[in-house]
Amino acid sequence: MYTHPGREDARPVCAPATGWVYCMTMAGHPRLVKFGYTSRTPERRAKDGTLTPAPLQVVAAWQSPQAARLERLVLRRLNHCRQRGEWLNLPLIDLIDAIERTAEAHAIDIAPADFRRP
Repeated sequence: MYTHPGREDARPVCAPATGWVYCMTMAGHPRLVKFGYTSRTPERRAKDGTLTPAPLQVVAAWQSPQAARLERLVLRRLNHCRQRGEWLNLPLIDLIDAIERTAEAHAIDIAPADFRRP
């Protein structure tokens, strides 16, 4: 925890959540994309406990010191595309564009990872 610099009356706040934002897809559902935040690796998140009729595949991910904040901002921006929870109904390319534009607009550093499969 840290306080805002230069403010003696400031309450402690939590440090930004370092982690990953990810996009996952499920076979047979090309427009349905799971978008979320994890403090672990996206691959591990894809494997643990998600109840889906088919396995999830990580198709894009970004590491960021403000991953949790970025997730909230993107989900708010794309609220009209939400199906349930973190599932969005839109083309993957549109989600990737929204993530990158949101990060840029809010000065959030992101580092993309390569999840393309041969």
